[in-house]
Amino acid sequence: MKLRWAVCGTGRMAEKFLNVLLGLKKDVTAIISADLNRAKDFATKKGISNYYSYQDVDFEKFDIVYVATLNKCHKPDSILFINNHKSVLCEKPIAVTLDELNEMRQSAKDNNTLLMEAMWTAFLPAIEKVKELIASGEIGKVVHLDSRFCIEVFDPKSRIYDSYGGGALLDVGIYNLHFAKLILDDFVEIKAFYQHNEAGVDMTDNLIIRNSKGISANLVSSVRFKAPADAVIYGEKGKITVPDFFKASEVILENQQGKKIFSYPPIISGYEYEIEHFEKLHIQGKKQSDIVSFDDSYEILKIMQKR
Repeated sequence: MKLRWAVCGTGRMAEKFLNVLLGLKKDVTAIISADLNRAKDFATKKGISNYYSYQDVDFEKFDIVYVATLNKCHKPDSILFINNHKSVLCEKPIAVTLDELNEMRQSAKDNNTLLMEAMWTAFLPAIEKVKELIASGEIGKVVHLDSRFCIEVFDPKSRIYDSYGGGALLDVGIYNLHFAKLILDDFVEIKAFYQHNEAGVDMTDNLIIRNSKGISANLVSSVRFKAPADAVIYGEKGKITVPDFFKASEVILENQQGKKIFSYPPIISGYEYEIEHFEKLHIQGKKQSDIVSFDDSYEILKIMQKR
């Protein structure tokens, strides 16, 4: 069964994801945008025959849609497709507020439709290796996680500066939080320190977290300075380093036996693992992922909403 994909959005993220779909020889049958001319230009550029504005979508042309619009548009755009019984893979953050997420979740339930947040990091083979090394006791009991994702964004027209849906935490800090969720599982204590600009948008965030087992995490995100996007998991008998953890292709294990490096180069860019997982969910008739579940998205958004 070859599934038919649509892409909603025509920006940088939409193009990156579409290129992977095409590289995997997926059947991409439609481009959708709020602006019909943008949809037409984007579709023509990529050799896709069908293009639509929101007002004239032919929902019979596709089975799955990837939503890659502005953060503040994720809820209405996703619900449009959910209400027409299309499986929706929505770019992170899945919503800006918990109220939005609850509305999306209810809509998916009412329509018996698949919905998942596109947190591609969770599906990378390197991340699976990290979980395997921890479970096998290679570094002993985990005691601390240090993770950071910091970039420079100075263009005031960037979506980062949007007072609703912008900010460092929703854009890059979300990766830190999802990674921490994979390692810590639960969060029972959170201390947060934010630096905002004049418009009240968070530019730098530092979260200090502790879970029910006493494992701690220090998470730093910023759009004001660059820093290596590395995650380091410390255990009683060693440590695991994941360079560029959000797009992880390498895992470095250091313990009493020495140092080992495990490499997992992507087939295309890394998005392919998420794509295959989502297609499998659709084929199996599942309504949410067991790797990035509604509860996972909810717990992460609950923290980010306080920024």
